[in-house]
Amino acid sequence: MQVNAMSDGFTKLLAFASVLLAVGLSPAHATLFCDVKKTKDGFVAVREKPDAKSKILVKVPFGEDVQLDSTRNEAKGWAPVIYSGPRRGKMIPGWVRSSLIVQECG
Repeated sequence: MQVNAMSDGFTKLLAFASVLLAVGLSPAHATLFCDVKKTKDGFVAVREKPDAKSKILVKVPFGEDVQLDSTRNEAKGWAPVIYSGPRRGKMIPGWVRSSLIVQECG
């Protein structure tokens, strides 16, 4: 009887671990931060829309990073991002030129 109780506990533990692993590896939970590239202006513009003429919401200085926004799809050379600044305060969603962020994000 004691062996049966141990195997039942192990089975429950294994099932719980499987659920945690599946949730942890889900792409919806992946958070990628990408460094902005050095530009002659010294910043990369986060824009309201994926368009070079769109309103600039914030200027991200070289050395900062932006978070890729996995809830939106890329739009012809533009990446959806969220910028929260060096203090990780206010979150600003917007768009940056894909060519202006480092492609190896982590």
